[in-house]
Amino acid sequence: MITLDLEESEVNLDALISILDEPSDIDFTKEYEDFEDGLNTLWDTDSARSQNPLLYCIYEGKKTTSSLETLHDDETKLHFNRHGLDAIFLGRILKELNDTPIIRPSGVKVDASLGEVYSHDLLYSDNFWDTYYELDIAANINASGIPTYLIAEGQQSGPDIKIVYEGQEIWIKCKRKREYTEQERVWRAAETELDRRIWDHDDLGCRSFAIEIASDNHLKAEFTPALANTIVQMVNNRIFKKEISVGEASFKLRIYDLSHRDTETEVRDMAFTKVNYNFERENPNNKIPTPQPDESYKFDLRDGGYYKLGFRIADDGEEYQVNHIIDLDVPWEVDFHKKMETTIQTGRDRVSGFSPSVVMIDIPPRWAEVMKEKPAETPDGETVSQAYRMEGICYKEFNDSDSLNAISVNSRFWNIMGAMQSISQGQNMEMVKRIDIRTYANTSPGNPLPEDFMRWVL
Repeated sequence: MITLDLEESEVNLDALISILDEPSDIDFTKEYEDFEDGLNTLWDTDSARSQNPLLYCIYEGKKTTSSLETLHDDETKLHFNRHGLDAIFLGRILKELNDTPIIRPSGVKVDASLGEVYSHDLLYSDNFWDTYYELDIAANINASGIPTYLIAEGQQSGPDIKIVYEGQEIWIKCKRKREYTEQERVWRAAETELDRRIWDHDDLGCRSFAIEIASDNHLKAEFTPALANTIVQMVNNRIFKKEISVGEASFKLRIYDLSHRDTETEVRDMAFTKVNYNFERENPNNKIPTPQPDESYKFDLRDGGYYKLGFRIADDGEEYQVNHIIDLDVPWEVDFHKKMETTIQTGRDRVSGFSPSVVMIDIPPRWAEVMKEKPAETPDGETVSQAYRMEGICYKEFNDSDSLNAISVNSRFWNIMGAMQSISQGQNMEMVKRIDIRTYANTSPGNPLPEDFMRWVL
C-alpha cells in the first residue's frame, strides 16, 4: 500500500502541479492565481471547495508544506487538514503512475502523457473525486507489482483500470461517493452560516462551549441570525436552556460547558494558557486538547453538527485556543442505500461486456455507520437496515449481469491524529486508513476471477 512521507510533502505537491501543467491548453499558474484571488475576495471556504475541489486542495497543500518547513519557528502555526493532505497524496499517486501504460477500452494504446490524459478531469470535471479514487486504486495495485493499465475513456465509457493477474485480464470500475448528498449540502450550508455568525459575533469572547439545537424543522439559512444572537446571549448570561421561535419553526437550545466537567451551573471562561505554536519533537505531550463535555451527554455529529477549534484574541491582547461544538438534533434522514443503488447500477453498466470485472465503491465512514442503523423497506414491504437493503441491491445486479464478478465497498480516510503524532514524535505514522466494509461476490459469473485474486478482493 502506498504511504505518505511528510518529509516529501513539497516534492509530491510539486509533482502534482507539474503533471497538471503538461497539457498545452492549460496555464496552471494562471488557473491557480485566479482561484486564489477568488478565494481571497469572493468566496468563503465552502464555496471555494465547490468552485474547484482540486485547486482548493492545492491551496491547502501549499499552506501545509509551508508550515511544515518552518515548524520549529516560534511564531508558526501548524496548518494541517485533510484537503491539503489530499493534494500532497495525489502527487505521490501520480508519481507512482507516471510510467503506467494508458489504453482505450478497446485495448489500443494512448500516445499521451499522464497529465495530458487526466489533467482536464482533475481540474475541470465534476468527477474529480471519482478520478482521484481510480488513480488511487491503480497506484496501489501497480505498487504491489501487478501489471496495471489506466483506461482513458474518451467518448466511449467503460472500466477505469485493467490489470493482468496470473495471465488473466481483469477490469475495474471505480466510483467514489461524496461525504454529503446534495440535500445534505443544503443543510450543511445553513450550519456553516450559523457557525460563522456565532464565531464572528462581536460579543462572543473567548469561551469554549457546546450548543445542542433540537427541532422538528430543518435548519435553514434564514433562521441563523436569530439563532446566533440567542446562543451568544445564552453563553454570556449563563442561560443553559431556552426555547425560541423563528418564523414558523421552533427550537430548543441547550448550552454545555466544555471548560469544567463537574458543573452545569455556570458557563465560565476556560483556564486559558497561551497557545504554544512550537510542536517540538522532544515534547510528545504538546498536543491540542480535546474538548470534554459533561459525561452525562454524548455528542453525535454524524447527522449534522460541527466541532470547531480556533484561535481568538482576548481582552489582554493574547491569542487563545477556543473549542466550539454545534450539535444538531433536527430532521436529517437520507436514504443512503438508494444513493448507492444508482452508483452500483452505473458501475455495472460501465463494465458490461468486460469480463471478469469488479466495481469498487468508496464511501465515507459515516455512510457505513448510518446504513447499519437507519431503516429501509424491501420490495416486499419488510423493514430492514439500509445496509441489508444494499446487499439485496447488489445481488439483484449480479442476476442482471454475468460479466460482473464482485462489488467491493470500502472507505478511505485520513488519520489526522497519526499525522499529528508523526510530527510531534518525529515518526512516520500511517496516515491513510482504508476499511474494507463489505465485498459482495457473484456466485455464478460467466467468467470466474482467479481464486487468489478473489480472496484478495474479499
